[in-house]
Amino acid sequence: MNKQILNVAFEDDIDTDVILSMKEALADFGEEVSFHELPKRGPQASILLLTMSSVVLVFGVSFAKKFGEKSAEATWQLVEKGLSTLYKKYFGETPEHVIYYVSSSEKKLPNTKYSLTLSLLCTGSKGESIKFIYETKWSQAQFNKATRAYLRAMPKFTSSSTGVIQNLIEKNPTRVSPFLIAWDAVSEELIFVNVMPAAADI
Repeated sequence: MNKQILNVAFEDDIDTDVILSMKEALADFGEEVSFHELPKRGPQASILLLTMSSVVLVFGVSFAKKFGEKSAEATWQLVEKGLSTLYKKYFGETPEHVIYYVSSSEKKLPNTKYSLTLSLLCTGSKGESIKFIYETKWSQAQFNKATRAYLRAMPKFTSSSTGVIQNLIEKNPTRVSPFLIAWDAVSEELIFVNVMPAAADI
């Protein structure tokens, strides 16, 4: 896996329309995007948000730089277009597909407002791993605002470990990896998401 480009990893049971739509939308990037099909991972009933999502976009430092350039608008639009079918299938108040996990031989809905289907990943210049997550019931407009906020924050962090992401890391020190960040629909700012019990002191 080339760590400089955009790598898209997806589990083999994800809706095929999602991946076909994404490949079509991101085709303009040519060899700067690579897709990787993976077998479905086993059930993870604990700390679900820290595990791999069904679809993961991993942004390498060279690709992330695009979001800080003058032509960033065009790049944002292509990424948004690539995620549009995934939103229609897995997000909103009445998604076509719902992700369950297995616990004690029972199918259960995850006890979190955040989606297990999609996440964006990047790594800071100091090696810090960041996972951007989405709320399942967000509207399309909220979903797109979150995506732009995530992409906008990437260039400074991946190139020099500075900016809003680095500020969140410093304000919320943790030994847990990856570091979870979400967009808050009320403040419209990025926030740190702590999935560990308070008593864990991690």
